[in-house]
Amino acid sequence: MSVKKLDFSSRGWGRVYLLSVLGTLGCIAVAFAIDSYSFEAGVWRWGSDPWNNLFIPLVLVFPLFVLLLSGRWRSPTIN
Repeated sequence: MSVKKLDFSSRGWGRVYLLSVLGTLGCIAVAFAIDSYSFEAGVWRWGSDPWNNLFIPLVLVFPLFVLLLSGRWRSPTIN
């Protein structure tokens, strides 16, 4: 039984998926950090609705990273 490895070459989709997941997790972390700090009290706390910090980056950022990293965004301009 052979194990299929992800292709991390410049033309492989493994790189696109890995960087998209890492970028999305980074955006989720930044969203939680910005929303969780209270400037009035100067303390860290959960935001008013922490689910927004998770779902909005998942819905918006992951497809954007896939689009930008896949090369389809710049391919019409290279001709």
